[in-house]
Amino acid sequence: MKFYVATKQIKEANLILSKQKLLLITGQPGIGKTTLADMILFDRAKNGFKIYKVENIKEAEDVINIESEDKQLFYFDDFLGANYYEIISAQKQKHN
Repeated sequence: MKFYVATKQIKEANLILSKQKLLLITGQPGIGKTTLADMILFDRAKNGFKIYKVENIKEAEDVINIESEDKQLFYFDDFLGANYYEIISAQKQKHN
């Protein structure tokens, strides 16, 4: 984090995350998805968010606290889309 710079992409990602409560970062290997995610996590942590790096939806459900006043952020590194379908299905059910 020594050379952290708040870029346009970080600002746009934070805006989407604030409005939609969900942000998917996709793209070709090596373009900086993980770096962008790390910068967002850093930015959110310094603004009082409690950060959870989780492997799957079940793990997130085990630690989420909807009654807490704490701001929470859940980070999935969804290698090869293992959790993508589960997240999208949950969002569709929420809106039905």
